[in-house]
Amino acid sequence: MSRSWLAFKHRADIYSKSVASSSSGQRLASWAKTGETVCIFSMGRTNIRIVPTTEETDIDTLYFPHDAGITYDTRIYNVRDLYGNTVRAGPLEVISIQIATGWSGKPNHLQVRVENVTE
Repeated sequence: MSRSWLAFKHRADIYSKSVASSSSGQRLASWAKTGETVCIFSMGRTNIRIVPTTEETDIDTLYFPHDAGITYDTRIYNVRDLYGNTVRAGPLEVISIQIATGWSGKPNHLQVRVENVTE
């Protein structure tokens, strides 16, 4: 059964966020690999942040099948091409998710914009 009419040529590791509390009550986020999925990687533009310091981040677009389980709490690592070469290592953080519909009006794929994590 075909999930989309797009030819997904890349693979990416998907990490999900879990939050725990320390003994002092501080919330600590950790990331655990939840799987690997197919995608299409498209290089984007460079975003320059000036405040508080100058930082350059790449904003890229990834296309996933509509049932890939991508949320705003997802981080993406190791985007690879057909030959296993790493195109973008990550971690990449999701900044927008758009659902694209197919000819029938049903969800077909997700257009996800990501940028490098700056912490």
